[in-house]
Amino acid sequence: MDLLKHPDRHAFVHGALELDETDTGTCPMRFTPRQMEEYGKNEGSELRARSAANVSLAFTTDSDSVAIDFVSPRGARNWLFFDLHLKPDLVTVAYGTNDWNFHETADAFRAACSGYLAKLADLVPEARVVVLTPIWRADLDESKTMGPFSLVADIIREESAAHPGIEVVDGLGLVPHTPEYYADQRVHPNDLGFMHYAANLVRHLRERSAGRPRVRGR
Repeated sequence: MDLLKHPDRHAFVHGALELDETDTGTCPMRFTPRQMEEYGKNEGSELRARSAANVSLAFTTDSDSVAIDFVSPRGARNWLFFDLHLKPDLVTVAYGTNDWNFHETADAFRAACSGYLAKLADLVPEARVVVLTPIWRADLDESKTMGPFSLVADIIREESAAHPGIEVVDGLGLVPHTPEYYADQRVHPNDLGFMHYAANLVRHLRERSAGRPRVRGR
């Protein structure tokens, strides 16, 4: 269904006075025709007046996907962005391998991890959240300033335990521990590596789904 062709399309659009039909599509207007006539006397003012800033398209759907088509033929900036407020059934988070390089102490990483997981739990309270500890990397036997590589996974498990709805999957069991499965021979999996990653992750998700309630509480 095309929302902007819906008979009651104005009910989905917030922050716009009118919806102007143009050759390239539907343009949300934040100002009256009289105001636009005045702003049109100056190119810079007209561009800003035609901005879709603070205009939103709000709807609830049970569709598996949403397609958003847009054009920006002329504007003060050549980029657009969208905030999508979704209610996912499943959220997976691969976390920690970069933090091993960047955090100087284990306490600093623990604080960051704790804050991130708390925010995630509040953001998607009805979703199944699965946190993946870091996968194998060629330099895992080294010791960084925050400590050994294994400490990252330990902290993730400990902090996740504070949130009963969050599951943890051991990333070291997802991709084989040899460089041939990595595009850079050390950190980032190649197609073959991601094949193992996906297959093993799906297996974990299915095994743990047995008897699991659809909605988790906090």
